[in-house]
Amino acid sequence: MSQRRTGSEDYLERVPSIPITRRRFLLGFSVAAGGALLVACGPAPAGPAAAPTAAAKPAAAAKPSGSRPDELVLCWGTFQLQTKNLDPQTHVGTIAESQLRHMFEPLVQIDRDLQTVKPQLATEWKRLDDLTIQFKLRQGVKFHNGEEFDAEGAKFSVLRPVDPATGADARTTYAGISGVDVLDKYTINVKTAKPDPALLLRMTGFSMTMVAPKWASQGMDVFTKEAVGTGPYKLASWSGPLQDWTMVANEQYWGGAPKVKKVRIKTIPELATRTAALRSGEVHVAKDIAVEEMDAINKSGRALAKTTPSNRIPYYVMDVRKPPCDNRLLRQAINYAANIDGIIQSVLYGNATRVATTVAPWHVGFNPDLKPYPYDADKAKSLMREAGFANGFELNINYIQGRYLKDKEVAEAIAQELNKVGIRAHVRT
Repeated sequence: MSQRRTGSEDYLERVPSIPITRRRFLLGFSVAAGGALLVACGPAPAGPAAAPTAAAKPAAAAKPSGSRPDELVLCWGTFQLQTKNLDPQTHVGTIAESQLRHMFEPLVQIDRDLQTVKPQLATEWKRLDDLTIQFKLRQGVKFHNGEEFDAEGAKFSVLRPVDPATGADARTTYAGISGVDVLDKYTINVKTAKPDPALLLRMTGFSMTMVAPKWASQGMDVFTKEAVGTGPYKLASWSGPLQDWTMVANEQYWGGAPKVKKVRIKTIPELATRTAALRSGEVHVAKDIAVEEMDAINKSGRALAKTTPSNRIPYYVMDVRKPPCDNRLLRQAINYAANIDGIIQSVLYGNATRVATTVAPWHVGFNPDLKPYPYDADKAKSLMREAGFANGFELNINYIQGRYLKDKEVAEAIAQELNKVGIRAHVRT
């Protein structure tokens, strides 16, 4: 079993398109992070699945005291820039997106209702026919290096992730784009080979962010040390994907200069250390902290701990190509034995809502009639006997530490539950 991720979070708005205050930056961070304190685990018919959709409300928090820091420190639990560095169009990881969206912007974005498409670098658009959407571009925008944003630049950025040579992880999502026609300096037509009713939504995705064309044309190496977009923040310091790095406010930002002038991106994989860093003031915003400390944090007067419904769907998948998960009865036994509801209460302190699919209720395609597997240890044992494994079997559970709320602890708890019915589960990173 391996923990996987989905690409559905592309439909979140991550960077505000109006002047940014410290409060607004923090709000944008929370949405981009997919929920600062929210995760869930739950099996779907094809294997144990998990979906965070709502969370228990923490205790009322006292307003933190203290002055505004000169440098805002944002903290995550895992690194995601080591594979693609600073290239926004080739990443699919949501942490990478959460961080880089402050420097790069697409033509359009999804509003906070997760349904409405609103302007960003395009001011208006219309569908001309089943194969064509026309975009009118925002005028007077410049990339961080001074290059002008115009129709030729937009064409370059739209087609770049479609080109197999770019190596974009989400290329197949945009493979239907057949071309971009430049009508004038600030008008383009994006064309598809076949009708694509979801094209406008696809254009909000991270792969469709705009990069400075002359700069990016130099080759992939430039993305290992530089980031040149149109966003409200510019890259200030970068010594590699496994180190802290900083951004500074773009004083010429088309939406108004941000009031938060410097931001540091920090990664602390260990949950306890990350939580301690928040409480001590070493970091100012931390995604995924120890849920059992939420009340204490809120009563401290130094910090706020909040939960939010997440667009992120952590889940486990089974390798059905080889034993033991090539056996349908054993897959069902794992689902019945996992006791996900019990783990939500005991490990996550109720900070999760379970669904049976890999999409959240607000996503297109969600089916409310599908229900998660109930916990039934006796049913699991019966299925194992029917499959010829009355004495149990070996199972490896692979997990990612620091990516999701209490991901390590959840994996260990699942293993403990499975062991109770004779499934000898072993957790590993």
